[in-house]
Amino acid sequence: MMERPSQVAYATKCHGTRGNRRPVLFGIVFLGLVLLSGCAAGPRYKQPALPTVDRYTEQPLPTQTESVNVPGGQAQRYIHDMDIPAKWWELFHSKPLNELVEKAIKANPDLDSAKAALRGAWENVYAQRGALLPSVSAGYGVTRQKVGDPLASPLSNNANLFTLHTAQVGVAYTLDVFGGTRRQIEGLKAQADWQRFQLEAAYLTLTSNVVA
Repeated sequence: MMERPSQVAYATKCHGTRGNRRPVLFGIVFLGLVLLSGCAAGPRYKQPALPTVDRYTEQPLPTQTESVNVPGGQAQRYIHDMDIPAKWWELFHSKPLNELVEKAIKANPDLDSAKAALRGAWENVYAQRGALLPSVSAGYGVTRQKVGDPLASPLSNNANLFTLHTAQVGVAYTLDVFGGTRRQIEGLKAQADWQRFQLEAAYLTLTSNVVA
């Protein structure tokens, strides 16, 4: 009769020890997850919000300009939210001007340099994307060997001339665990966008200078 309380107390003590291990285990797992998240290669890029202004002037512009009683002095109208065409100089309806601008675009080295820089920037993006894919290598070799007649042939048919074919394939893949490769791709894409805006700036600068 005296052994039952001691057995009950021992079982309760063992059960309490197992229960205390669970918070410790959860704490170790949580600490490991925090450490792994801290090893991530930079935060994820978030695009900033666009400006809320819808015009360059403090007050809205009038719908049209004043007219003058001279040739070409007709009133001009402002059209809100209308995109300017890429070949905006054609609005002047001047054939010599159009030919001059087209000639400048075809023969300008700055535009060619900007286009080449944009192509190079995108090639860097494509090359970095390849790091997310597995790499495969293959090789094939042929060896021709002859054994002397006085020596014993290693083949069962007693031939002293044989060919050895060797083929091998290798596959390698690197896991982007912490996102370092993805961050590099994002950075290269941003550089490609910058090069695109550089090309547009060179295009606009050239055409506006020729027209002026």
